[in-house]
Amino acid sequence: MDVIKKENEDVIKKEKECGVAGHKLPILTIPNCICPGNGGTVIYNWEDGRVVHVKDEDTHSGDLTGHLIKYPHPTKGADFEEDTLGNGQVGREVTVRASKEKVTIFMVYLGKTSGICTLSVASVMYAVIDQARARAWFPEKGEAYIDSVHGCAAFNCYNRAFALNGFELVPDQLDYIKKNAIPGNTLYGFRYNMKYESQKQTRLANLYETKKKESAKRELLNAQVQKVREKPNIMVENCIKSLKFSRVAVEQAEDRTLKALTKYKQYSRKKNT
Repeated sequence: MDVIKKENEDVIKKEKECGVAGHKLPILTIPNCICPGNGGTVIYNWEDGRVVHVKDEDTHSGDLTGHLIKYPHPTKGADFEEDTLGNGQVGREVTVRASKEKVTIFMVYLGKTSGICTLSVASVMYAVIDQARARAWFPEKGEAYIDSVHGCAAFNCYNRAFALNGFELVPDQLDYIKKNAIPGNTLYGFRYNMKYESQKQTRLANLYETKKKESAKRELLNAQVQKVREKPNIMVENCIKSLKFSRVAVEQAEDRTLKALTKYKQYSRKKNT
C-alpha cells in the first residue's frame, strides 16, 4: 500500500509541472524520406524508425489525416505500432487532422508505450502540416481536447507537440490548466478544449499571397511585353497586305486601260474604212 501511495505521489509531483517552462523540448528532425504510397497516401520515414502516413479520408471536407504507423522505442520501452481495431482503450492510435484553417489532435492513445508522446504527436503533426502546405493551406489555428485522469501529462505532450510545429497556446488558458489538470483536482479526470495560434503559419500564408501576387504581375508584364514584340510584325504584315492589294489594283487598272485602247483602235479602223 505504501509503494502504491508513493507511486501516486510521484506522479502528482511530476504532473504539477504543467507547462513548457523548465522542460527542454526534444528535437523534431526532418524525415529522411517522403515517399508516395498506395491510394494517394504519402509516407514519412525518420531515421529512428518512425513512420507516419498522411492521406485524404474525409470525402466531404477534404481534410488531411495523419497516422503514426510505428515508432520503435528509443530506449528499452515498448515499441508503438498502430492498432485502430480497438475501442480507444485497447487499440493504439495517434491521429492528427488538418483543414485549411485548423490543425486538430484527434486521437492519442499509446497503450503501454511511454516516453514517446511528444515526438509521436509532433511527427504526425509535422507531416500533416507539410502536406497542407503542398496544397497552399496554412492553418493558423490549433485545437486539442483533453479527457484524461493525467491532465498535466496530456497537456505537456500536446503543448510541446504544438510548440515544435510553431504553435503557441492562446493566452489566458495556462492558469486554468495548471490549477485543474493536476490529479485529484477533478473527480472524473481533466476535460478541456485547448486553443492554439501560429504566427509562423500566418507569416507563411502572407508570404505565399505576396509571391502569388508578384507572379500574377510578372505574367501580366510578360504578356504586355510579348504583345509589344508582336506588334511590329503585325504592322509589317498589314503593310505587305496593303502593297499586295495596291499591286493587284494597278494590274487591274492596266488591264482595263489596255482593253479600252484596243477597242478604240478597232473603232478607228472601222471609221476610216
